[in-house]
Amino acid sequence: MNLVAPSVPCRRARVRTATPLRARRAGSGPVLLFNGRARFNRSTAASPCRRLRRLWFNTRVLAESGRDRMEYRELVLYGVYTDLRTEVARRFLGFAWWILEPVMYMAVFYAVFGLGLRQGGADYVPFLLTGMVAWKWFDGSVRQASNSILANTSLIQQIFVPKYVFGLIQILTNTFKFLLVLLLLLGFLVITGRRPSLEWFSLLPVLLVQFLLIVSLGLLLGAVIPFMHDLKMLVDNALMLMMFMSGIFFDAKSLSGAASTLFRLNPMVPLIEAHRAVLLHNAWPHWGDLGYVVLVSLPMLAGALLLLRYFERQYPKLIY
Repeated sequence: MNLVAPSVPCRRARVRTATPLRARRAGSGPVLLFNGRARFNRSTAASPCRRLRRLWFNTRVLAESGRDRMEYRELVLYGVYTDLRTEVARRFLGFAWWILEPVMYMAVFYAVFGLGLRQGGADYVPFLLTGMVAWKWFDGSVRQASNSILANTSLIQQIFVPKYVFGLIQILTNTFKFLLVLLLLLGFLVITGRRPSLEWFSLLPVLLVQFLLIVSLGLLLGAVIPFMHDLKMLVDNALMLMMFMSGIFFDAKSLSGAASTLFRLNPMVPLIEAHRAVLLHNAWPHWGDLGYVVLVSLPMLAGALLLLRYFERQYPKLIY
């Protein structure tokens, strides 16, 4: 829709020329003339024509911003499509690696903790796989989103694109792969004797809360790392420590005292427990724990968006 300025005839009213007896500053109110009549200053009382033009301008700005959001949304979806297509084209087995890679990743940890250390019992395989699938989604998305601005230096230095677009592309790409692996996990659980129930529908809010956490932390790290490149090494090691403190290889409920309190500060602990409660025990997740994750995620998301907006024009100068 083309927005054109309305052609409304605006005629200035004839103002009697007189020297004011007492005039206030411009924009402070009416001016008293010799004839005793008060007339408002133009800056305080805008004419109907000016109001109409201002309304048209605001409408045009809102329409253009809405159109820009739609274009950026299409850019994000197209970026996800091109990333997935590029991965398929570059690999001999194509999209099969989206499934083989996490399966081999989980097989290594099962060989170490399940067979080598003899941890867990008969149900340790579903217990471990459920935790690893949830963690793999979080770990891969946060790592790639945190490096998304640095990975697109050539594009950032050529054209203007909101920087959150690069992080969202990486997160949505990993989310698509995660959904494929999640379908395999659900099929594995059904084959091994677990039956779907009404509680399985509560997995959707669990996934939405985890997606909020991923977006918040990924965009926040992506906004800060261009200023401190060494922070990337710290993030990699922090995510490794976070993995072993998420209750993936053991039940976090078995801890007590200060250790339990420390572990539960990790927002992935209640999320992994929610995955297992829904899929393995056909139970509803603990909504209070999910609320804690939301309270942790929202300030990070607000800080990430503020930083990305504030330093929008400085990222091309910082990246080298």
